[in-house]
Amino acid sequence: MNPDSPAPTPTQSATVHESAALAWCRLAVDLTKAAVWPMAALILFFSLRSPITSSVNEIPTLIRSAHKVSVGKFTLETILKEAGIPPDIRKSLARVSRPGLVLLLDTGRIGWGYLRKNWESDEERANAIRELQKEGLITITPVTNEPDYPFKYTFTPQAKNAYEAILKSVTNQLAEGAPQS
Repeated sequence: MNPDSPAPTPTQSATVHESAALAWCRLAVDLTKAAVWPMAALILFFSLRSPITSSVNEIPTLIRSAHKVSVGKFTLETILKEAGIPPDIRKSLARVSRPGLVLLLDTGRIGWGYLRKNWESDEERANAIRELQKEGLITITPVTNEPDYPFKYTFTPQAKNAYEAILKSVTNQLAEGAPQS
C-alpha cells in the first residue's frame, strides 16, 4: 500500500469486495450460458436419434412402394399422360416399383434380355421381372440352346409403346428447358 494514500474506509472496502463478487457471479452466469446450449443440443440429439434413424431407414421402403415417381419437375404420371399413353398402360406402370421401372428403361434399348440360371437369387431384380410380367409388359420364354441362360424376357407391344413415349416426352421436356442457340 502506498503510504501517501489514505486507508480505505469500511464502505469502500465493502464496495471492492462487492464488485469482485459481482464479477465472479457474472462470470459464472456467462459460463453457464455458454455450456447450457451445447448440452441442450446434445440431449435433444440423443433423445431424437432413434426416431430420426428409423425414419431415414424407411426412405427406401417408401420409394419402393410409392405410387408416383418423380425426379425434379418430371413425374412418371405426367410424362405418360402428356405422351398419350393409354390409361391402362399408365395404371400398369404406376403399379411397378422403382427397380421394375429401371429394368424397363434399361431393357428398352434392345427390348429383350436373357435370364441366367440363378436369376431368382437377385431378389430385387427377380421381383422387378415378376412385376413387369404380371403387368403384361414382358413375356418370359424358355431358351433351349443356351444352358447358362435358360429364359429370355421380351417386351410386349404395350411396353415398347410406353418406353418410346417416356423417352420422347422426357426428351421434349429437356429440349424445352435447354438454352436456345
